[in-house]
Formats: sequence, structure tokens, C-alpha cells
Amino acid sequence: MFSFIKKRLLYKFILVYIFDERVLVHTYDVKNFTIIESDAKEFALEKKDEFSDDLVKYIIALEESFTRSYVVTVVNSSGQGIIPTCSATKFIDYNVDRKYIYNICVDYLFTNFVSKIDIKWLQKIFSKTGIDFIFSPFTILKNISFFEQEREKVELHILYTMQNSTLLITKEGSYIFGAFFSQNNEKNPLFTDFDTENEDDSELIDSDEFEIEDDFDFENEDGFTFEIESNDNNSKENDLDYQSNIELVQNNREFTRELAKVLKEFYSKPIYESSFVDNVKIYSEEKIEDSLIEYIENELFLSVEVKSIDYDDEVLKLLYKEVI
Repeated sequence: MFSFIKKRLLYKFILVYIFDERVLVHTYDVKNFTIIESDAKEFALEKKDEFSDDLVKYIIALEESFTRSYVVTVVNSSGQGIIPTCSATKFIDYNVDRKYIYNICVDYLFTNFVSKIDIKWLQKIFSKTGIDFIFSPFTILKNISFFEQEREKVELHILYTMQNSTLLITKEGSYIFGAFFSQNNEKNPLFTDFDTENEDDSELIDSDEFEIEDDFDFENEDGFTFEIESNDNNSKENDLDYQSNIELVQNNREFTRELAKVLKEFYSKPIYESSFVDNVKIYSEEKIEDSLIEYIENELFLSVEVKSIDYDDEVLKLLYKEVI
């Protein structure tokens, strides 16, 4: 009876996505699992560990407008991963020191961990507004991929956004490997170094920047070239579509490089008892370029299947499970 009543109450869910120079806030008013109203706003992130006054006031106003309001974010840094077991005694086998992480067993399938540095940073940046839930992209991808698995195959599942990618490899219904990386010029706020011996001495490091060549042809380490159509506009710098194409090509280039590195790690470490991956399933609300699919199929020899998703909808599903 109580669950029946909860479904018919009105909720406001405030989804906050943090990037290097901006913050996206998506809000949803929900009743009986139906979205009544939604809104989206963008704010500048002028300081690495502090929201602007305008953003703080906006979130607080949203919270105060509803009795049942919840603020949620998704971990957006490289200091996270999975271990294909829920046994804490096995962490050391995967070079993960429990002193520096928070971890949780996900449905008895794998351990999801996040560095304490990242969690403390999130707690600090949300200190003026409060934060109700911190979700992991690995949990989102697990929920999406669980019923998409072909258990007789070794499959690579990828949750793809323009900013970053989350990867899970499944084999016979088990999650045996995971990785997270950024492929966007706009880098994530935190990049945690797990090799540090002392948490206080840990450094926040930025990934390498990639310069754009004049001809805008990008070639990855395997010699595969991504091209964009030329633009006859004399003011290319002012052509937003042209700049968008440049960023897209650059994202593709970085994605393929990182994907190749991840697969190399998976194949080279005996602890994963890795069989060769049979196919790739990409889940994205972005359009996946043909050149990207072509690279995966021709250079990595993997068949590719692309499935469209709504990222916010997947986050809301986690919230429904927790709240309603």
C-alpha cells in the first residue's frame, strides 16, 4: 500500500552533470513514473571545486520548490572502475588498494569502485546545495547491457557520450572487465592517479591535448584516417558547423586510440583469462559516425551493433529504484 501511494506522489529530480568548464542541470517533475515537466540549463564552471553563486541559488530554489526533491550526479572522472568479483580479498590481485577507494558490490556481479579523492571532491562542490545520490556510469551500463547479452559470446558493451565512454566486457553472463576514459577536448574535472602511494600526495592530472592540423585529417596509430568535408567558407573559425565537425573527428580519433589501449590491456593481462571479444554493442544518444564503426570493424575486426538510448532516462530509472 505504501509503495502504491509513493508512485502517485510528485517528485522533482535534479540531474547535475559536471564537465571541465560547464555544468548541465536537467530537471524532471515525475508522477507515477511519468514525466510531467522537464527543463535544462547550462552554467559556467569557473572554479574547479566550487559552483557559481547563480548555480547554487538555482539548485537550492529547485530543491525548495518541492517537498520531494532529489539532487543526483554521475561520476565523471577516471578514478573509477570495476573488479569482476565482490570478494574484497581479491582487490589486491587487480592492483586496487582499498585504502584509497569507496566500493560497492553491484547485484553480486562485480565490485564498482570510485577513488576517495573523487568522492571528496564531489562532496565539496555540492557542499552548498547537498547531494542525494552519486551514480556510477558502470551501473547505468550494467542496467542497459544486462538483457542485451548474448551469453555464448564475449561481448564489449560501450556507453558512449561525446565526453566519455564506459566499457564493460561480458562472458557467459558475467562481467569480467571494465574501463572508463574521456575522448573529448573538454576534459573531465578529475583524473585520479591510482598508482600514488599516498592519498595526500595524489595529483590531479590532465590528459594530453591534441592539436588540430591544417588539413583536418586525423590518422590514428594504426594508420586509419578520419576525414571531414572541407568548407568553402572563408571564415572557417566562425562557422559553428565546421568547428563541430572538427571536434567530432577529434573525438573519434581519441576514442579509437583509447579503445585500442583498453583492448590491449584486456588481452595482455592473464588475470582476466581473456578470450577474444566477438562483437561490440554501443549504447548512445549521440549519432555514431560511420567512420567510427568502420574503424572498429576493419581495424579491430569486431562486428558492431549500435543501440539508441536516452541517457537521462537511464539515470531516472536508477532514481525510481531508489526513491519510488
